[in-house]
Amino acid sequence: MSKQARTVLVTAGASGIGWHTAKGFLAQGAQVHICDNSAAAIAAMAKEEPDITATLADAASVSEVNRVFEEIKNLYGGLDVWLIMLVFLDRRQRWKISKLKPGTRLLTST
Repeated sequence: MSKQARTVLVTAGASGIGWHTAKGFLAQGAQVHICDNSAAAIAAMAKEEPDITATLADAASVSEVNRVFEEIKNLYGGLDVWLIMLVFLDRRQRWKISKLKPGTRLLTST
């Protein structure tokens, strides 16, 4: 990391690969925020690593992702890196670009 701390968001960040990725960024000096859809996983993560902030949210929901972005903006002033750890799509779903807040774009499934 550079001398100026980067703010990193890791989706599915309270367990597994996402959790290890979040801890790696923290060890490098980043300000780390995770979102996850498991309250139990977030609670366990908070006990182990209280310097990582978290939001209970489903990264497949545009409205919930907007809420996560607002929380990060309030906590850190903005976001530098966004890691999407895992997304499942069935064969009928397609990616599209959806407008979130002005100036922000997100890949979502329909």
